[in-house]
Amino acid sequence: MKIIIRHIVILMTLLSMAIYIMWRSLFTLVSFRISIIGCIVSILLLVSEMLGVWNSFIFYIILWNPTKKLNVSMESLSKLPTVDIFCATYNEKLNILMKTLIMCTQINYPKELLNIYVCDDGNRDEDREL
Repeated sequence: MKIIIRHIVILMTLLSMAIYIMWRSLFTLVSFRISIIGCIVSILLLVSEMLGVWNSFIFYIILWNPTKKLNVSMESLSKLPTVDIFCATYNEKLNILMKTLIMCTQINYPKELLNIYVCDDGNRDEDREL
């Protein structure tokens, strides 16, 4: 039942967007005879609205039939995957960075499968030493 309701809502939304774009393009554009700048601006606004409708259309295609998420328990895996943690920093205070890294090491995961990387855009020697 939820799928049928979702499909009906999507179809009604797409229909209303199509009607709006038709109305917008047929009845609200400024003529060149009235104002050239007004015409250019109204066409640019129409194009941007059409891009928004296209974006919504792509979203509704994805939403039409979403994929089912597979729930895999950690116990069912024969081998645990490695986990990489990237700590991005740019001129952070060292005490904040230190606390973050300490918390990263406290994650409940096998230490041999856990990699922690500090990505420093500030290129500081203190971060390199840490």
